[in-house]
Amino acid sequence: MGSKVERVIQLILDDVRADQFFQLLDDGKLPKIRKYLGDGIRGNCTSIYPAITVPARLTLLTGAYPDAYSVPGMHWYERRTNKIHNHASLHSWDIPEMLGDRVKTLYEQVSGNTADLFTLMHRGVDYNFPTKAQTVGIYIWHFYILRTSVVKANEFTVNKILDMFTKPRKYFGNSDPPRFISAWFFSSDDLMHDHGYDSREYISNLIDIDRQIGVLIEGNNKHDGLKQQGYLDDTVFILSSDHGNYKAKRQVILEPYFQQHGLIPIKSGKKNRGNFDVAMGAVGQFYFKGKDPNSRPTQAELEKYGPNELNLLKILRGIDGMKLLYYRDDENTPKKGMVHVEYLEDDTIIEGTIEYEGEKTRLTLPGKDFFGYSDDNMGAKMLDGKFHTLDEWIQHTHHLDFPAVADYVVRLFKNPNSCDVLCSTLGETIFNYEHGKTQNSHVYGHDIATHTGMTTPLLISGSNITTRTLDHAKSSDLVPTIVKLLNGNLAPSVVGRSLV
Repeated sequence: MGSKVERVIQLILDDVRADQFFQLLDDGKLPKIRKYLGDGIRGNCTSIYPAITVPARLTLLTGAYPDAYSVPGMHWYERRTNKIHNHASLHSWDIPEMLGDRVKTLYEQVSGNTADLFTLMHRGVDYNFPTKAQTVGIYIWHFYILRTSVVKANEFTVNKILDMFTKPRKYFGNSDPPRFISAWFFSSDDLMHDHGYDSREYISNLIDIDRQIGVLIEGNNKHDGLKQQGYLDDTVFILSSDHGNYKAKRQVILEPYFQQHGLIPIKSGKKNRGNFDVAMGAVGQFYFKGKDPNSRPTQAELEKYGPNELNLLKILRGIDGMKLLYYRDDENTPKKGMVHVEYLEDDTIIEGTIEYEGEKTRLTLPGKDFFGYSDDNMGAKMLDGKFHTLDEWIQHTHHLDFPAVADYVVRLFKNPNSCDVLCSTLGETIFNYEHGKTQNSHVYGHDIATHTGMTTPLLISGSNITTRTLDHAKSSDLVPTIVKLLNGNLAPSVVGRSLV
């Protein structure tokens, strides 16, 4: 038996999928992680859908899903104020104040000194870095003036953690070492989009993160490591990621298509400008203006929209590579309702439904099983006409494409700020379109409901952690695991279960 758990350090590697990570680990390319984090719990962990960073971060740091917190995604449209929220910007720093009172962050569920590095989900934390002002300064100084590589952020993050242990009063106002730290390694996401998960740049960066984790434990010329400082034996490490990734075959430019059909992007604050908003990698969350500032289009209005009676569903089906559409029923309530599903196969529309009652969902596919569950012994059990919990969905579909999609889609649509129509390709085409403009030419993405897009690595090691392999886990399980390890107070909104 090891020492009593006194602290937990959570290391979140952005945009790392399980098969890639464990292949590098097993091939000996990540020797420090293997040496110090390899003896404990190991397994695959299912992220959320759509598999994008902001909601994934929120689930990792609250243990809840979009049906509980107020922020439905990286990008969303607020009808009441006619405002577009883009959290791929400095607007990310507003998220802690926008979460709402139905959820608590990890920092609000554990006691002792806590620190947040780069996750930007810092409500209730004792120390967080960077602030919005610090971010502007860092960006200008390092990326415009010095042209610093994003890889340097790995070293900076680890040095910051070690400094908290050697100089706790500087960060917390007392002499106690940190009890919980969540540190986000964002460099891997930048390099994955720019160069690809199979590139030298991306893989070299993961190797550098491994090297820096070695420094965290063994020290360097600036700091003693956790081993020398005497903290290693009573610390638990949790290594995970927010989402996986994939490579599209081609990019499609959307602006001409939308213009052709009379769809004009909304501009924040300009009440009479535009009629729709969407941010779309391969998954698009479409918002359309209703008859008044607080209303959504009904199903009938989606098919005869505006003065020109546009058939919005038909237009969305016509997007190059489009395969799946989801939209809510008009009669839905927070407790009971239905989401309509359309699968597009050539010129045929194959329909299905996802019903929900409380926390359980039922998937009905009267025609073709386009999710492919019926071809799998475990997955087929979820097409039994019964309502199922999230844990049942994860247990039976975690190893397939579209893991737990029935549950996750419903949770998204229960969010009062969520989109009107959720659309997805299957990764063959990607768009990189945000609020009226194509942003880049990337073909590497991470939003679709494939096994590779949603399956992330998980390692839990340290004090009293018994070596074993997990058959499956979900990202909301990390919060209750950490709260249990630190004897905290688990919030009622937490959906996950402890893995220890």
